[in-house]
Amino acid sequence: MSHPDYDAWSGDEPDPYRDEMPRCDGDDGLTEDDEMPKTSEMRESKFLKQSDVGAGMLMTVSGCEKHNVAQEGAEPELKWCLLFEETDKPLVLNSTNIQLAERVFDSDNTDNWIGKKIVLYVDPNVSYGGKVVGGIRVRAPKKNAKPAPPPPPPAELIDDDEIPF
Repeated sequence: MSHPDYDAWSGDEPDPYRDEMPRCDGDDGLTEDDEMPKTSEMRESKFLKQSDVGAGMLMTVSGCEKHNVAQEGAEPELKWCLLFEETDKPLVLNSTNIQLAERVFDSDNTDNWIGKKIVLYVDPNVSYGGKVVGGIRVRAPKKNAKPAPPPPPPAELIDDDEIPF
């Protein structure tokens, strides 16, 4: 990146852009309660990624269509993706997840998948390019899964005079 003022900076005087640039050197002016972002949070994606899924997400399929997954400016690379009612981000389907979804929905016709529930979760054992990097996998929702219990009611505040002991 070229800027006429920056290109003319000799380094002998203070950097005119030092206070304008975000810093990652620990001297960032953050308080103890502030937290610096993780590098995975810095990478924007229009597709679901591991950090979006977390421990697991129950999703409702709304469609299946091809999307260009290539980097901006690169040759188009179309891949099949699952679309969901709960998010705008599609899941790029690999061969394994296509086969798993066929089993979950008991059909190889994606029209039959629409409106059905599926769980997305992070599997730490997924390999890519010969390395174990983790990735998103799909599975059927648990049939006997109990809904999360409701939170306990808030405790009533009692005056010291009302305590019987």
